[in-house]
Amino acid sequence: MLLDALLALTLHAQPDLPACSAPDHELIAHASFTLCHHTTRKVPVWTDYTLTPAQLDQPAVTRSSRFREDTALQTPGATDADYTHTGFHRGHLVPARDRANSPETFLLSNAAPTTPSLNLGRLRQLEDLIRSVASNADSVTVITGTLFESAELETIGPNHVAVPSHFYKAMLIHRDGKRTMLAAILPNSTRITEPLSQFLTTVDEVERRSGLDLFSSLPNSEQADLEARLPSLPEHSRH
Repeated sequence: MLLDALLALTLHAQPDLPACSAPDHELIAHASFTLCHHTTRKVPVWTDYTLTPAQLDQPAVTRSSRFREDTALQTPGATDADYTHTGFHRGHLVPARDRANSPETFLLSNAAPTTPSLNLGRLRQLEDLIRSVASNADSVTVITGTLFESAELETIGPNHVAVPSHFYKAMLIHRDGKRTMLAAILPNSTRITEPLSQFLTTVDEVERRSGLDLFSSLPNSEQADLEARLPSLPEHSRH
């Protein structure tokens, strides 16, 4: 318990991580990513990890076909039964492909109810874009989170796992001594026809809607400049 408390204090002191201090938030440091878990909604508030070119070619681990409960959580989270016959996918926040040597991506604490249309469509396209960007960068720090903006909160399963109205990704890209940012907010919709470019936004907008301060360790002037910029997609990613 003392070790857990020291770890929590260390994590809270890291300026690169968004806040995770509300009474219903729990901060967990797994080996391959950091997670802020909502103890009532049973889904991540946000996840944080850094992707480098070397990690893109790591071989995948052999894994079970089932997601697993996260025993590191102090408050029990979602179970596999919560998703059964609901029509929702167990959508990764940290993609399994980005952490190919880590079965931790298949913990249910790293999942939220995601429509098949989003999970197999624009979300996969956005993940592919991030991997493409990372292949030509020194590193990319990726923060992924859930938003709840619907008038009524939808839940699934016996543990009442909350269904996000939107997912977002905010990226800080390091390349050749320079920094840029890329962000997108995707609706958790049953049918999405708009191109990915329509969902790109500023990190400022992600912060406004999530209530979080992202990439706060950057100098204030640089942070303000980068977070206000609207990104554009590379030519090969616009369809």
